[in-house]
Amino acid sequence: MESHERGAGGGEKHQRKGRTGVLDRSVIPIIARKTTLVVLNNVVGALLGFISLSIIARHLGAEDLGVLGFGISFLGMFTFVSNLGFDSSHNKRVSEGLDLGECMGAYTGIKVILTAVMACTGLLIIHLYKWSSGGFSSPKAETVVYIFLGYYVLWSLAWIPITTFNSERKQARAQLPGIIEFLVRTPLIVVVVLQGYGIVWVAVSYVVGAMALFLTGMVFLRGYPIRRPDLTILAKYADFALPMSIISIAAVLYLYMDKVMIGLFWDPEEVGFYFGAQRIIMFIITSSAAVSILLFPTISSLHADGRIREINDLITQAERFLSMIVFPVIALTIALRGPIVDLILGDGFLRTRIILVFLALYALLEILNKPYSQILTGTGNTRAAVRISSAIFFLNLFLNLIFIPETLLGVTLAGLGGLGAAMATCLSDTIRFVLLRIKAKGLIGSTFRPGIMVKHMGASAGAGGVMYGISLIIGRDLGMMLLIPFLMIGLLLYLAILILLREFTREDLDFFLDMLHPGKIGRYIMSEIR
Repeated sequence: MESHERGAGGGEKHQRKGRTGVLDRSVIPIIARKTTLVVLNNVVGALLGFISLSIIARHLGAEDLGVLGFGISFLGMFTFVSNLGFDSSHNKRVSEGLDLGECMGAYTGIKVILTAVMACTGLLIIHLYKWSSGGFSSPKAETVVYIFLGYYVLWSLAWIPITTFNSERKQARAQLPGIIEFLVRTPLIVVVVLQGYGIVWVAVSYVVGAMALFLTGMVFLRGYPIRRPDLTILAKYADFALPMSIISIAAVLYLYMDKVMIGLFWDPEEVGFYFGAQRIIMFIITSSAAVSILLFPTISSLHADGRIREINDLITQAERFLSMIVFPVIALTIALRGPIVDLILGDGFLRTRIILVFLALYALLEILNKPYSQILTGTGNTRAAVRISSAIFFLNLFLNLIFIPETLLGVTLAGLGGLGAAMATCLSDTIRFVLLRIKAKGLIGSTFRPGIMVKHMGASAGAGGVMYGISLIIGRDLGMMLLIPFLMIGLLLYLAILILLREFTREDLDFFLDMLHPGKIGRYIMSEIR
């Protein structure tokens, strides 16, 4: 069973037609089914995350939510130290078929050392921050930061099994630890908040969840060979990791620095407004990680055999299906932003609504960029990936410095706080959208097809506009019982418009039904666990 799944993953030679052939169509549904498993994991995580987010926001308020967001982000900025490109290097080397035992030995040893360095770096940064800035906003904020140091140590070590499973495209094993983490963390958060223990114990709940993530991953990793690597393997890991480390640093700082900057120039409450919007939109962004997880080893494997046309075929189909799925989700999120924010966070987060609009647009761009970013790294063109990532990071940093503070070094600036951070992120990813497509065309002749996106954009805008108009008539009474059916009606309306435009065919319907077939997904999960 396992060999069948590996063959179906898209990288094995017996499923390929010839060096100039197109991608075997049997590969796409199996990649999609594995992608579906990642998405389902993220949906479960999002629902549980919404429960804990709602409990924290409604019972503790925007200030404590901001303390939590600042603590997650302050130390999250330094998690690149535990990666430095070696996660991607392990993914690439295993997917290329190098000796698994030596790869495991190299990656495990490197990861443990880097995690220890990250912990020491975190402690040093905490003390430097206290010395240079006069301390954190409150004693509980400092305590939360220390607690998240332990969280990130466990989280980093948990990526040893998870990255290994991803490199083998064993998505059941890679995703189940994350589900277990949410199932452990969310009930703990609900209990500690409702019992009045406060935000510090919420942070402790994150640590307990990370422990569950780590232990579950290690249980699934039992039986994997770990051997001492030779210098050749270590050199291969370092050779790919060195340029990728710059990408990982830029990506991590890009993800976390906005909340830290809001905390530095504003107050915890403003961080809470922004963090709340970001958490609402995060499940959409993390769902797109499924594409990266599966496209990277598949592209890497195809590129190793010189099968460029197959890569183009894969990217074209991935882009079309991503566009078809993400446009209506983003449109309905923007159209119903008021009811969504009120339902999840409560009435005290009115400022979050406008922030959510720009972060939703960022999520759209981020997801549509995924296939093209994987072209660069999957084909080994890490220098191009480094240049683009570095340029976008510095652009985002510059825009944040313009949009977030009210004043800086005596210069009056935009002073938009969380809204400014959302606008900076959206503008930065717009530039990334253009640069990635230009570079992909130069590397493998990949052709961007805007006509397809225009159809999806038009259909989603039409559906979103209709549902927004109806929501204005209904008013603020869209509770949970109405909001979910409301969203489903919007998606059905979008689908109807696509059918009228002849953009959604019977072949697409069969594809999605096969992708979501519970029996096939269940058999795939059980085959990996066994």
